[in-house]
Amino acid sequence: MSPLFPTEFCVALAPGRIEITRRAYGLKRRIESWRRADLAPAGGETSGWRFAIDALAELLAGESSIRGRVQVVLSSHWVRFQVVPWNAGITTPAEFAEYARACFAQVHGEVTDGWETRVDPAAAGQGRMACAIDRELLANLAELIEGRGRRLIGVQPYLMHAFNPIASLVGRKRFLFVLVEPGRATLAAADRGAWCSVSNSPLAEGDDALAALIGRELQLIGDGAPTEVLVHAPRVASESLARVEAAGWQLIPAGGGADYAMAWGTRPR
Repeated sequence: MSPLFPTEFCVALAPGRIEITRRAYGLKRRIESWRRADLAPAGGETSGWRFAIDALAELLAGESSIRGRVQVVLSSHWVRFQVVPWNAGITTPAEFAEYARACFAQVHGEVTDGWETRVDPAAAGQGRMACAIDRELLANLAELIEGRGRRLIGVQPYLMHAFNPIASLVGRKRFLFVLVEPGRATLAAADRGAWCSVSNSPLAEGDDALAALIGRELQLIGDGAPTEVLVHAPRVASESLARVEAAGWQLIPAGGGADYAMAWGTRPR
């Protein structure tokens, strides 16, 4: 393939699940192939990231075709989020990164010493979305993927991987974006182009659990409640989604089949 039209792989990691898509970039991006591995050992805990890393290592060992540029998408189970407020006294990116680390430490304590923190850019005066990921997890990913003709080009939280394709859909509206995975929901609110709040919560089972969680989040936001609620929940039971639609909230579809939705990302209507 011409170097002008490179091929790129997206590896999505979640508890009990790995998804891989092969994407070609030409005049228009397209998905060439995809595969999924469901991780269900005879015993033991599958929610920890070490289990997923071990499973990915085994998968890549048998997949010589996965070469070139590799992007990794991480489940919200393994990412912490925070909207870092604007501080006019901070003038450089390095200072803001240190400020973000301090904000995480204030909430989570000394455990943050082992986290890598990243902050999205934003206009002056606006809060910025920040994420923190276990530094050991990132190091293991880099060591695993680099070499054998592979190059790690980035690690992205599922939240941003799902939201970025629809960012132009919401623009500067007031909205709540809800990303739902099995057992977890991440809810990010924005107003006039600026992030206002984010929560990353366990999601109980039951048809009413998702609608109840969104309702509580809207109550917490209060008088500035979003005028639009956007829900991306490709692996949630249809009964729960029926309650979401009944509430007047918009479902955002996956870019491809639901079985590979995490690696595909979203598609605006």
